[in-house]
Amino acid sequence: MANDDHDTTRGSSSSSSSGGSNLDASPPLVSTKSSSPTTTTTTTNAKPKVDFEDPDAHPTITLLDGLRILVGLALLSGLLSYFVTGNSVVWGYNAWWTQPKAVVASLRGPVHLTDSQLLRYNGEDTSRPIYLALNGTIYDVTSNPRIYGPGGMYAVFSGRDAARGFVTGCFAVDNVPDLRGVEWGFIPRDVPTYEEKTDAELTELMRNYREDWVRDATQQVRDAVEHWQKVFRGETGKEYFEVGKVVGRKKETGPLRELCKPRPKDGLEKWMQKRRVEKAKAKKEGGDVKVGKDEL
Repeated sequence: MANDDHDTTRGSSSSSSSGGSNLDASPPLVSTKSSSPTTTTTTTNAKPKVDFEDPDAHPTITLLDGLRILVGLALLSGLLSYFVTGNSVVWGYNAWWTQPKAVVASLRGPVHLTDSQLLRYNGEDTSRPIYLALNGTIYDVTSNPRIYGPGGMYAVFSGRDAARGFVTGCFAVDNVPDLRGVEWGFIPRDVPTYEEKTDAELTELMRNYREDWVRDATQQVRDAVEHWQKVFRGETGKEYFEVGKVVGRKKETGPLRELCKPRPKDGLEKWMQKRRVEKAKAKKEGGDVKVGKDEL
C-alpha cells in the first residue's frame, strides 16, 4: 500500500516534471506564431511610396508654358481687335514700334541737327529723307512727299522748325520756332497786353479777365503743339515718326513777333456772363468762385 502511494506520488512528480518539459518547449511555437502575423500585417497595410519629384504626380507650369499662354492671349487679342476695328490689331493704337522704319531708326540712334543742317532735309535732295521739326523735335515725313516734298502743300515746313506756323496756321510768315507771344492770337482785343498795362494799372475785374484769358490761351497753344506732335509721332495713323532733336539753338530774344491774324473781338461781357453762371453753379454746389467786386 505504501508502495502504491509512493508510486502514485512518483507518478505525479513524473507528470509534473513531464508537464514542465512541455512548457519549456512551447516558447519557439509562441515566437513563431507572434512573428508571422506581424510580418504579414506590415506587408499588407504598407502604403506605396510617392516620389514628390515626379512631375506627373505634381504637375507645374513652366516658363515655356507661361510664354505660350501669353502669346496665345496676344494673338487672340489681335484677331479680336482686327475683327472689331477692321484695320488694327492693337485696338486702334498706332505705336511707333508698329512701324518697321521707326524701329530701324530707333536702332540707329537719335539724329542731332542744327537748324542750318536741318535745311538740307527739305526733300530737294532725293537721297536724303524729308525731315521737319516741331518745338525742337525732329520727325521723318518721307512717307508723304506729295505733301512735304517740293511743291507740296506743307513744303514750307520741311527742313525747318516751324512750330509757330503750326499753331497760327500762317504757313508763309510763321515758319519759325519762336512761340513767344503766340497765345495773344487767341485773346480778345479788349484784354490789354502786359506791355500796354501792368496789373497795378488795372481794376480787379480786368486783372481777373486778363489772367483767365492768358491761362486759357496758353493752354490752347499747348494743345495745338501736342496735337501735331501726335500726328508726327504716327499716333493718328500716319507713317511719320520721331528721329531726333535740334541742337545748338540759342534762347529767343528781342521783341515779340507781330501776330499774323487779327485778335478775336471783344469778349468782356460774354466772359462776365460766364463768370456769373460759374458763381451761381458753385454756390449751388456749396463751393465758391473768385469774383471781383466789379463783377457783381
